[in-house]
Amino acid sequence: MTVYVLSHFGDVHAHAVHWACENLGKSSVLLDLYEFFENSRIGIIPENGRQRLLIDGIEIDQSASVWLRRPNPPKLFRESSVHASDLKFAEMSCASLYRGFLEGLSECSLVVSPWTAHTAASLKMNQISAAQRVGMKTPRTVFTNDIDLAISRLKKDEWIAKSHSQFKWAPVNGKHTIMPSVAPISPSDLASYSSTFPFSPIIVQEKVKSSDEIRVFVFGRTVFAASLGFSNLDGELDWRRFHSTLDIKLIELPERLRQQIFEFMNALGLTSGAFDFILNESNEYVFLEVNSCGQWIWMEIDDSIPILDAFSQFLISGDPQFEYDFSQTPNVLYSDFLNSQVADEVFVQREAAPSQTTLAKKHEGQWFSSMVALENEELS
Repeated sequence: MTVYVLSHFGDVHAHAVHWACENLGKSSVLLDLYEFFENSRIGIIPENGRQRLLIDGIEIDQSASVWLRRPNPPKLFRESSVHASDLKFAEMSCASLYRGFLEGLSECSLVVSPWTAHTAASLKMNQISAAQRVGMKTPRTVFTNDIDLAISRLKKDEWIAKSHSQFKWAPVNGKHTIMPSVAPISPSDLASYSSTFPFSPIIVQEKVKSSDEIRVFVFGRTVFAASLGFSNLDGELDWRRFHSTLDIKLIELPERLRQQIFEFMNALGLTSGAFDFILNESNEYVFLEVNSCGQWIWMEIDDSIPILDAFSQFLISGDPQFEYDFSQTPNVLYSDFLNSQVADEVFVQREAAPSQTTLAKKHEGQWFSSMVALENEELS
């Protein structure tokens, strides 16, 4: 059995899991999707009611485990590869093949998470509805490009605005501009954007005052829940901007919430997800969102949180119902990866080609996610 990790160059999660699987004695293949069509050749052969998938002439066996760590569409071509007049047709054709490839992977024994499930779960309105159906508490939320509807929600209580997804504009004076993931909002704020609001839909959400914020990473039937020691009572809304000062501690979730999380994942077809909850002033867990490709490796602040070992064993098991044995001694540790030659080589390569894709920077023994790296370094 082989573990396939699909991601982009510079993604620490992908390299760490690939390294861990190899160290656990299992075959692992790391596919860099950034220039997938430049570097690889795909084949899809419908046969006997199933789809045979080939990469560079090698067939992906159905017993394989596949982690769609970063399944976003790749950069299709270098500018020199395709004539400008043919570019649109080439992009359409390759996009169809790429989507068929991702959906065909669903026939493997374990896919984390299936492409169709990932696509549906990426819509936050689907997340909120699914959370409500399984009985989770959620903030009042409106998805809209109707400024009058949005303003009508802001006339009482406190509200915040969220973007539907992160976005990074091209560098200006050497620095990137990033759309904030969350910000306070008022009627006057919206009124100043009345002419452009129809073209920039936002999420308007009730502000829930938090005594703590909780990150929960779930895969199979394994749960890692961490208190972040972060509150929004001082006006700060996004803990990611204060990543280096978080007080991360493993906690036990209420059993009812654990079951609701599993029901939620079953409803959306997810095999893995990084959940964000707020612990409100009444000590209730309030669901905010889930990311099926969310980051989690930063939770392993020391060897007592063996999340890399657990997730790697999950992929190797090929079992969607996998449950990690927390009583065992971890076989692979994130700290060992950071001190490995593999990590040093990835860092050197990343520095040598800084413009290629997702930022992942090694600094004082730590890897930072792309968003943290951008906010802490490029926007400072």
